[in-house]
Amino acid sequence: MENIKKSGMITGAAQGIGKAIALRLIKDGYGLSLLDILEPELAQTEQEIRNAFGDRVQSMRIDVTKPDQVNGAVKAHLDRFSGINLLVNNAGILIKGACDQTTDESWDQVLKVNLYGPFYLCRAVIPYMKAKRSGAIVNVSSRAGRSFTPFGGVPYASSKAGLLGLTRQLAHELASFQIRVNAVCPSGTLTPLAKTLRSPEEIEQAAAKFPLGRFADPEDVAGGVAFLASDEAAYITGVALDINGGTLMI
Repeated sequence: MENIKKSGMITGAAQGIGKAIALRLIKDGYGLSLLDILEPELAQTEQEIRNAFGDRVQSMRIDVTKPDQVNGAVKAHLDRFSGINLLVNNAGILIKGACDQTTDESWDQVLKVNLYGPFYLCRAVIPYMKAKRSGAIVNVSSRAGRSFTPFGGVPYASSKAGLLGLTRQLAHELASFQIRVNAVCPSGTLTPLAKTLRSPEEIEQAAAKFPLGRFADPEDVAGGVAFLASDEAAYITGVALDINGGTLMI
């Protein structure tokens, strides 16, 4: 295996935004651990990366809502790469429905994946980043966490807002250890999940309302993550980077 100077872990890496992030970071020289619960898709993504970029990647099927599985994945990453420079919390789910139609089970399921999962991952990697006095964490939130979502429902918007709170608090706590914590906030992105929530006609109609006239591609989000992970963002922490085609402007 070639000499690897930096390594990262990506959750939700099997497809969509997570896969795009993996492809971007592997090009930037990272050794990667790809984490997802979707085993066939995860294995396919790992093989694609191996075929194109060689032996700088491994994959692990885990459920991010299970702390023991999270801790095991972090150990496996450290065994392989002897450290961790970057964590990308991308895994997420969405269950549609108005507040008065949301069950306890739906609320719990979304919060556990979208907010508990990132907390468990952060808690597991932070001691190793502290020991090195360096590292970066990028959380994939959403425009829904900054504003609202016409499609995602109360659990999704609440979980993504909570993820921004986690981002800000960790940025404050970890700054003295030179660990940077940031978030990206995509809006409509053409992922496999998004395509199951809307018809092609609905996607076309919604995209026409974006100031830039289109939905984001997963690669648009991956570019933002790669920037926040890079040395070019060495003085940036506690930021939520909007990647929304102008749908939410400051």
